[in-house]
Amino acid sequence: MHPCIRLALALSFIASIALAQEGYPLGTLVPEVDLGLQSVAVKVPEPFRSAVPEDLMLNLPPGFSASVFAYDRLRKPRLMAFDDNGVLHVANMGANEVLALPDRDKDGVADERIVALSGL
Repeated sequence: MHPCIRLALALSFIASIALAQEGYPLGTLVPEVDLGLQSVAVKVPEPFRSAVPEDLMLNLPPGFSASVFAYDRLRKPRLMAFDDNGVLHVANMGANEVLALPDRDKDGVADERIVALSGL
């Protein structure tokens, strides 16, 4: 079986389980233990500075960092996985597709957006 098909099947199975869960009202889930999270500024590379606020913050474990890797036309991205070649695949739930986001020059920004699967 082709690796992309295997990935798509796994993503769709996991998505169906996640979507079957009952939701909780916003702000009602509070950890019972201190997770030691720290407020960290998200790094916004040049290509995204006009679209993403530069003062964006996330609560992350100590030593972790975050940066914007891709932004263009992502609609409800949910699940992510890397393939054997290091290409990030994203379940773009709002568009019923799986995207491949390669970073060939290893600069931390997706070089292109490839629709790996559509019509899901």
